[in-house]
Amino acid sequence: MRHFVAMICITLAVLVLAAGCADQLRWPPTEQQKQAADLAVQNLQALGGHVEPQAEGVRMQAVQAAKITQTYLGLPSTPIQSGASQAVLTRAQKDAARPPPTLAEAAEVSLGVADEYLRLAGAVAAALGLPAGVVLIKRARAKTAALSEITAAIDALPPDTKKVVKKGQKQSDATEALVGEVRRKARRKARLEARSST
Repeated sequence: MRHFVAMICITLAVLVLAAGCADQLRWPPTEQQKQAADLAVQNLQALGGHVEPQAEGVRMQAVQAAKITQTYLGLPSTPIQSGASQAVLTRAQKDAARPPPTLAEAAEVSLGVADEYLRLAGAVAAALGLPAGVVLIKRARAKTAALSEITAAIDALPPDTKKVVKKGQKQSDATEALVGEVRRKARRKARLEARSST
């Protein structure tokens, strides 16, 4: 019993000493940790001219926090240079300033993705031997082809007739976007055919 009590007392004494000396018992930071902290400070400082005035206070707080971390870890023996060049920052600003896509552009992308999914679904249905799936996919592709033909036929009409047809259709925005996408595809196809024939 005495040995047990002595062992518990020694264990408690070691734990108290370890808790009081926690700063001296930590693992030293690795070179990668030091480089990461140094790179964070560099990148945050490089953003100085690219931040809106309202966010400058937040950037300064982030720089201070990164410097505190850098001081705690220490400076790296081989610092890494920041990869954020002026050209990269300028390109990012141009991308951020670009207006969002129009409804017609979004419809074009959506129809392209939907067509790819239809092809994939048809291949899976055919591989699994699902005749109903293959039939549904063929119908959907036939409707897309029919829409393309109708659009091409309307485009071939004289301008005054086109106006009358469009006025009588009363299309929704989504339908107009779909028709616009089909027309753009037809024009691209015609241009490609014209280029390949020359």
